Amino acid sequence: SFVPGHFHTTVGGLVTLVFLGMSLYFLSQLTGKEIRFKGLAVLAPWLWWQGMLIFEYAMSVAGMHGFPRRTNTGISYLNPESPLYRPEWVGYAELSVFAGVLIVVGFVFWAISFFGTLLSPAVREAELEIPTATPYHDEKMPALQKLTPWVVFSSLLFLVSYIPPLYDVTKRGVFFDSPGYNDKSPVPITKPQSAKESEKQKAEAQ
Repeated sequence: SFVPGHFHTTVGGLVTLVFLGMSLYFLSQLTGKEIRFKGLAVLAPWLWWQGMLIFEYAMSVAGMHGFPRRTNTGISYLNPESPLYRPEWVGYAELSVFAGVLIVVGFVFWAISFFGTLLSPAVREAELEIPTATPYHDEKMPALQKLTPWVVFSSLLFLVSYIPPLYDVTKRGVFFDSPGYNDKSPVPITKPQSAKESEKQKAEAQ
C-alpha cells in the first residue's frame, strides 16, 4: 500500500487540488458568473488536502509494515476470524477509511459550488484575468534564483525518502526471490526474510 499512499500525495493531492481550484476560477471568469456557495468552496480544498495527508500517512506507513494493496484484506488480514489476521494493520486501515470520508466530503463541497455556479445566471461580462503576485521588496536574492542549490536539495530529499523503503522491500524479498502470488491465500510480507531464507529454514527443520 506504499505505492497508492505515495500516489495520493502527489497526483491525488497537490495536482488534483490545482485542477479543482482552476476549474472553479476559470468557470467564474469565462462565464461572468459569481461563485456560488463560497463557504463550501473555501472548505473543500482544506478537507481534501487534510484527508489526503492522513490517507497518505496511513497507506504509506502500513505499506512499510507489509500491508498489501488490491487484496481481500477485509476477509483475511483484517478479519479476526481469519488465520491471516494482522491486528497491527487494523488501525492503519481504519485511519485510511476516515481520511477517505474527509476526501469525499471535500469533493462533494467542491461539486456543489461548481455546479451551483455553472447553473446560475451570469451577472457580468465574461472576462479572463490571470492574477499575478506583486513583490513586497525589489531587492534581488541570488541564492534563491540559482537552480543548482534547489537541484541538490531536491536530490537529497529524494535519496532520504526513497532509499529506506527500497532497501526495505529488497531485504524482504519483494524484488528478488519473492514467492509466487496465491489469490486464495495472500502471503504477508512483513517478516524480513527472502524466499531462499524461508526454504533454508524449512530444510533445516526437516
